[in-house]
Amino acid sequence: MYYVWIITPLHEGGHLLFALFGRTLHILGGSFWQVMIPVVACVVAARQKSFFSTVYLALAGVNAIALTSYIYDAPYRSLHLLGPKEGHDWYNLLIHWQMLDSAEDLSNVAYFGGLAVGSLAVAGGIAWAFYEYFHPTPFLLKDDETKPVAESREI
Repeated sequence: MYYVWIITPLHEGGHLLFALFGRTLHILGGSFWQVMIPVVACVVAARQKSFFSTVYLALAGVNAIALTSYIYDAPYRSLHLLGPKEGHDWYNLLIHWQMLDSAEDLSNVAYFGGLAVGSLAVAGGIAWAFYEYFHPTPFLLKDDETKPVAESREI
């Protein structure tokens, strides 16, 4: 329940960001940005070789799964939204694309895609943890980095 207050600003921020690129991208931008922010964070963390890349990837999967009820609701428009029922993103997109009958199928794609991404992230996190456990990085003190190896040994 509280997770909604994290997703909603991401979603609405996507609408604001993509408003400059036309009606379709303005509507789709909320859902796109909601999933892509954790993906971007995952890429940044992966470039820094951080374990959190797997956490961000799992969040992308969770956000994709969170979209499923919104997509599925497009023909019914029964969810409580921030704005009026006419502002239902997926209803407006699917009506425009003449795909309103495909809402359930698109919802399933988002669900199973999110489940696959989340599962991949969990498996990657477990693999990363095992790798770090069996191949620990050596811990060097600040003084050890400046001394050559031959001088650091005292006999």
